[in-house]
Amino acid sequence: MAQKSTPGWFGAFLSATTIAIIVGSPVSDKDQHSRGWIHRPIRTSEPLVVPGRVSRVYLTPDQLRRLHFKPTIGSIQLSEGHEAKFNCSIDIPDARLDPTILWVKNGQELAGNVQVVINELQTTTDGVTTLLSTVSIVHVQRADSGEYRCRLSINSQTLQSQPITIEVEGLPTFIHQPEDRNVTRSKSFTLSCEAVGPPDPVQIRWLRDGLPDSDFHNSPSSYSVSGVDKYTQFSCEAYNSKGVTTSREANINIKVLPGPVSNVTVTERQSNKFLLSWSPGHDGFSPITTCLIRVREVSRRKGEVMTIRFINVTVPSFQSEVPGLKAMTWYNLSVSCSNEVGASPVTMWIQSNTIEGVPSVYPRNVTARMNESWLVVRWKPPPDDKINGILSGYDVIIRHGPQETKIHTNTSVVFVDVQEFNTTYSVEVAACTQAGSGMVSPRVWLFVPDDRVSPSSSPEIRASDSVNVVLGVVCGFCLLLLIIWGAICFHNRTYDSWLGRLFGGGEKLLPFVHYTPQRSYNRTAIEVT
Repeated sequence: MAQKSTPGWFGAFLSATTIAIIVGSPVSDKDQHSRGWIHRPIRTSEPLVVPGRVSRVYLTPDQLRRLHFKPTIGSIQLSEGHEAKFNCSIDIPDARLDPTILWVKNGQELAGNVQVVINELQTTTDGVTTLLSTVSIVHVQRADSGEYRCRLSINSQTLQSQPITIEVEGLPTFIHQPEDRNVTRSKSFTLSCEAVGPPDPVQIRWLRDGLPDSDFHNSPSSYSVSGVDKYTQFSCEAYNSKGVTTSREANINIKVLPGPVSNVTVTERQSNKFLLSWSPGHDGFSPITTCLIRVREVSRRKGEVMTIRFINVTVPSFQSEVPGLKAMTWYNLSVSCSNEVGASPVTMWIQSNTIEGVPSVYPRNVTARMNESWLVVRWKPPPDDKINGILSGYDVIIRHGPQETKIHTNTSVVFVDVQEFNTTYSVEVAACTQAGSGMVSPRVWLFVPDDRVSPSSSPEIRASDSVNVVLGVVCGFCLLLLIIWGAICFHNRTYDSWLGRLFGGGEKLLPFVHYTPQRSYNRTAIEVT
């Protein structure tokens, strides 16, 4: 007599397949010849776990060798929507084993599929116990097709039944449908379509804008189109002995120019560049690959023609820097985008201006020298086009030792009182605007010695030095007078000799009379020579 035992657990899930639950008559405790139980499917998101059970009854090796599943139906062919019902069974030597049959489909447990499994344990009059497991699928679908097997574990040994193949026949099923295409006008292209049974064979016919456009061809089918010049739809029909199935419609678009760009906006302004963003229009059924930014400085004089600068941008993303601009200057900007067909219309100009910046170069020709007890620093301003704004002065940075002094001035020269001698000073200069200080010039180094008179010198020594200076000046003046007098004398003597040679040379001297009065006591006597 079979003992009463707790039925085993088997997990199953509900799906879109309609499941019929087959429930046997209630099992009475007094019924010693047959017992039945059913596992109702539970709707859950996690696979059910079938708890293992350890049997306390062990079979001999000979019993295990004789243990096997009975032959199955082999294969079942049916149409979609019908009920599929199949089972497997096995004779077990001892009902106390209380085993549970598990079903697998294509090697996977049915926990992931949704069928109703009924396990029954039957004992015949001759004492043979048969374990029967039945699967019932109501409204079978194509997804239920596959290979099913029973599995049973006894004493660490797993037994497996022969396969039961379910083949669901119905209308053709598409495994590849026509896809949307973006094509160049009047350029040829190819579409493909594939459908399968059972039942086979499956034949394909192509439709253009809903009307037949080809003969029947065996699946799979490739359809060559010589070209279209407008938007067109293609689909295919699959036929077998069960009927016809129509595929999705493939949209064939003609590639055109991109749509106009919109929302051109300057999102960030600096002294020498913009950050520009925009929204592309429709891509014209061809990817937008580049955009072109046009930049033009706003003319400050009437009639002046300004040069347009072009900036190519690879997209996406649809934003870009616009570099190389002047500070505090207004600019016009526009954008167009291109695909393989061509460029979109150019947007209208938008205007924006750069802000004031700091000078981009440092002051030139920075020099430093000593003047008595002052340090004189001079420099030249940066070029006007490098100031990037309105010049508001200069920052002069003077360092000596650990000390640092910063002076702001509006001129290009500064006088700094020397605080420490016998040390080295360094000087740097930076031009400034309202936006801040610009680049700092390279350091200029100057050593400042101590040339001042020592405070320990006495007044007598200073007075003696003054007398020496006065005497030196007087002696020098006298020496100068002497030199001048000598030069005059030499000049006169030389002049007379030179005149005589000039006017008397080569000519006969004219006679002249030279008389000298002689002293005589005779007043009437006159000596004539």
